[in-house]
Amino acid sequence: MDEPFGALDRALRERLQVELRRLHHELGITVVFVTHDQEEALTLSDRIAVFNEGRIEQVGTPEELYERPATLFVARFIGESNALHGTVADGSFVSHSGVRLPAGIADGPAVAIVRPERVRARAAGDPAGEASAAGSAGFAGTESVTADLDGRIDDVTYLGAQRRVEVATDDGPVILRSGTDIAMPGIGQPVRLSWAAVDTAIFPTRDEATGTSNPWTATLAPPTSSSRS
Repeated sequence: MDEPFGALDRALRERLQVELRRLHHELGITVVFVTHDQEEALTLSDRIAVFNEGRIEQVGTPEELYERPATLFVARFIGESNALHGTVADGSFVSHSGVRLPAGIADGPAVAIVRPERVRARAAGDPAGEASAAGSAGFAGTESVTADLDGRIDDVTYLGAQRRVEVATDDGPVILRSGTDIAMPGIGQPVRLSWAAVDTAIFPTRDEATGTSNPWTATLAPPTSSSRS
């Protein structure tokens, strides 16, 4: 099936996704479904193959691809994510602003990836802010380490059950998603962001498969000091 729901409105598309998945399970047949909609792929699939320029980057369940991406391309392609540029040395990743996280890759330039729903925010100077997300499957490592990053709220978008919050930091913009029932400082207010090290995936900026700079890093926001004083 080649993007059969592409021309449908969102509500009808979501209803048909549920119906197609039900029929798939009832009939017990194999369905090859082609889509550029990552959310649709996660909803419908038992297994997903992610291709990049004719090369398979990863094959796995939706949860495996989202929670444990094997490559930087998969981490950035499946779902929304934040990227912090930095360097790995002696088993630690250090971002341009000084965020430090344990890393299990070789020394050199690297990118740390964290999902927006794993990031928590509290007002700057508030020591009793919300803890990092509990019960996550985690990315790489099991260390009980928390990353902290200061910034200033740049934009807030109301999405119904959630808010999409963009925070300007010295590592570039960081996106988080917060429930509307959780108190959040307003636009322009300073905040401290935090997330667990186990919710971070760290990848080299060099693509080991091709021996070249990873082309996917070209789509990442440049590490600029964008926080306002």
